[in-house]
Amino acid sequence: MQALVAYQSDFTKRTGIDIVLDMESFSKLSPPMEEPIFRIIQEALNNAAKYAQAQRVVIQLHRGPDLVKIVITDDGRGFDLHQHRTGKSSRGWGLIFMEERAVSIGGGFRVESAEGAGTRIIVEVPK
Repeated sequence: MQALVAYQSDFTKRTGIDIVLDMESFSKLSPPMEEPIFRIIQEALNNAAKYAQAQRVVIQLHRGPDLVKIVITDDGRGFDLHQHRTGKSSRGWGLIFMEERAVSIGGGFRVESAEGAGTRIIVEVPK
């Protein structure tokens, strides 16, 4: 994902957020998977900058025999998942779009977050 490496550099220059890319055991994705996964990561980074006030984001991309797994973790302020799920939060379109992109390529999408504890986004897509 050469586009991700280039985006990482530009994003860090623009926002000051440190991004760690862990792409161990990761090889090129098929074209139908590459763009949705890049867009999910891009949206997660934008959320980390815009809402989370994160200083650091770790992006892990791993490809196993049957699964591509992406984990994006920020050290930001986090949010109340219950409020988001019940519609009591005015934010959330970015998360909805990320989930739709994951589902469009046959994947699963999960968010873990709590106020004051950062956010973790997990995407798993069968190969």
